[in-house]
Amino acid sequence: MQKTSENSYCYVWTSGAGDATAAVESPGRFATKPSVSNGYVVVSPRVHADEGVYYGITAYTLDDDLSTRVDQLVMPKSVKPFRASYVGGRFLVSVEASYSSGGLLGQMGTYIGTESAGFVKLDREPSEGGCGKGSVFVIKSRSSYFVIDTDAQTYTGISSVDRTVDYGEYPARDGECTTFVTFSTVKDATTGYPATVTVRTFDL
Repeated sequence: MQKTSENSYCYVWTSGAGDATAAVESPGRFATKPSVSNGYVVVSPRVHADEGVYYGITAYTLDDDLSTRVDQLVMPKSVKPFRASYVGGRFLVSVEASYSSGGLLGQMGTYIGTESAGFVKLDREPSEGGCGKGSVFVIKSRSSYFVIDTDAQTYTGISSVDRTVDYGEYPARDGECTTFVTFSTVKDATTGYPATVTVRTFDL
């Protein structure tokens, strides 16, 4: 449940149970939708409420119903993350606008890393959340994808299939995964109208 002036909550519900349990509370709206992968849940509640608007991107363990906080990245004041996940002990955070303050994390782009170890930044407007495995990360920007290897310090691209609609291919997965999956609506070559859905998979 998301509220602007009241507290919001992230609930945990077990299949078959009658009620859900409030696991994380935020004084106001969460910044990002929950991301679940590899035994972790990432949510972005507001923190330091008495000091201003700060979002704390936080990774919790799933097996104990979010009782254990594994890691947290507090964004600069007023900087709202767009998407966030946790891959191999590093945060994968997208910011869809540039702010007049906030330093590096206050600029549009996607960041890979932690507060203590520093970040690698993809300086492109993010379209969705990213995913990855090890040092390889896949990030959507506009209708295509960047594939970044932070260890090798290289990148390449994945273009959309022919005749996809304007937004290109959307990711079917985020966070940590071994196979990257996309889906897209494809136009008929004769009529130009949407006709089929294409699903593609890529091993990371």
